[in-house]
Amino acid sequence: MLGLAAPVAAAQSYPPELIQRDDRNRERRLPDGRSQTEAMIKEDHKRNLEDLKKMRDLIADVEKDIEKTGGQVVSLDNLKRLEELEKTSKRVRDRMRRY
Repeated sequence: MLGLAAPVAAAQSYPPELIQRDDRNRERRLPDGRSQTEAMIKEDHKRNLEDLKKMRDLIADVEKDIEKTGGQVVSLDNLKRLEELEKTSKRVRDRMRRY
């Protein structure tokens, strides 16, 4: 019985500010007071818009090149653009799945 009482008595002797709290339920804040989650969502939204614009430009470039060649020749530049388009779309999708 004394073996169990010693840790309890020791925990009671620490000041309350030194006892670790469960901060998982509390929302994290940035130094300027904004919610960290909201800031991350806004930043992801901004990045998604930039990436979507980049994707539109890549698609337009590939479409112009295909129309110019008549679809008979596949250029390495188009393949690289399409790979970049795929990578960018995966980044956007992953960001959107995060929340």
